[in-house]
Amino acid sequence: MLKFGDIFRWKEKEYVFLAASSEILYAALILDQSDSMNLTRLYEKRISSNRGESLIQTLYIFVTLSTPEFKDRIAHLHKTQHDLLPGIEVVSVSLSVKDKLEIKKEILNPKSSLPSELKKQINLIDIT
Repeated sequence: MLKFGDIFRWKEKEYVFLAASSEILYAALILDQSDSMNLTRLYEKRISSNRGESLIQTLYIFVTLSTPEFKDRIAHLHKTQHDLLPGIEVVSVSLSVKDKLEIKKEILNPKSSLPSELKKQINLIDIT
C-alpha cells in the first residue's frame, strides 16, 4: 500500500504518491534532470518579468527535491489527478521528511489550483 511521499513508476516515468480515493489517484510527476532545469529557468524568467500570476499558480506548482535519489529533480504538481493506474511499479524509496513537508506546503497553499479533495486528504497527513 502506497503512503504519501512513496515513489512509484508507471509507463517508464517516476511519480510521488500523494493520496487516493476509490476512483482517483493523486500523484506528482518527477521530471528528469533536463526538464527540471528547463522548468526552473522558465519559472525564474516568469517571476522576474512579474507577469502571468495565474499561470504561475497553475503551471509552476512544483517542489525541487532534496532526497538523494532525486536530488535537484522536480516533483511537478500541475496535473496530479489520474484515474487509478493499472500496472504501477512501487519503488522502495520514499521522499525525505523535508521534501514531504515542502510538497504538503505547496499543495495546501491557498493560491494553488489543486483539487480540493487532494487538499483535504493532504491536510490530514502528519509527516513528523
